[in-house]
Amino acid sequence: MRYGGFTLGIQSFTLRKLPLLPMLDAVQRLGLTAVELIPETKLLFYEFGSHFPLTEDAGEIARVQAALAARGIRLAASGVHGVADEAAARRLFAFAKAAGIPLLTIMPDDEALDALDRLCAEHPAVKLGIHNHGPHFRYDKIADVEATLAGRHPSFGACVDAGHFIRSGEDPVEAVRRLGPRVHGVHLKDYRSEGLFPAGCILGEGKLDLDRFFRALRAVEFGPDDALSLEYEESPDDPIPEVEECLRAASESAERVARG
Repeated sequence: MRYGGFTLGIQSFTLRKLPLLPMLDAVQRLGLTAVELIPETKLLFYEFGSHFPLTEDAGEIARVQAALAARGIRLAASGVHGVADEAAARRLFAFAKAAGIPLLTIMPDDEALDALDRLCAEHPAVKLGIHNHGPHFRYDKIADVEATLAGRHPSFGACVDAGHFIRSGEDPVEAVRRLGPRVHGVHLKDYRSEGLFPAGCILGEGKLDLDRFFRALRAVEFGPDDALSLEYEESPDDPIPEVEECLRAASESAERVARG
């Protein structure tokens, strides 16, 4: 499928019930060539497996890299990572450098922000994307992300989660426009309503205006090498049919926008 000049990959949380190799096989069958791999994931009372845990083990890093290369899949990003302090920030950058990860999707504590800013200057090949995670999280509103990034290194940016901004009562299109060149990553998902526990839906069937969203990405020069990751959180035991519907919707919209 074509995506109007964008490279659409997938956030591996979509396929969280599968171990790494079957998950990558599924990504390959979907015709996708980019993936954002989840680390150890703990959220409220839930804990999920990891597709690429933060590690200093060169053998483990090589194993994941080989699995990706064998399937022609590019590692576009890793996340979402919590970052508590400077020590955690340095471990995360060392991991990204060793594994060749171009974007770290993060939800940092305030105590880590200055260190992350310095590390962006020290490691120009690694970008950061603050992930908005919806109501009652540290990064809820567009303004929360803007305030944190003000005056920071250009590589210190945002991963715009379209669905979570909808949950927060914000317009994902406005988020892209306001964050502009700091949009280093996107989690592409849709919800029909706002609030804590709305059900997700097929792209374009909820509050996300796909055409406007893709136009906004083009306007801020979000490119084919940037991490645009479909994330579908519903039907975790068998999400593939709905993921295929999302991919069709994204392809049709992106191509419409590309044609003008």
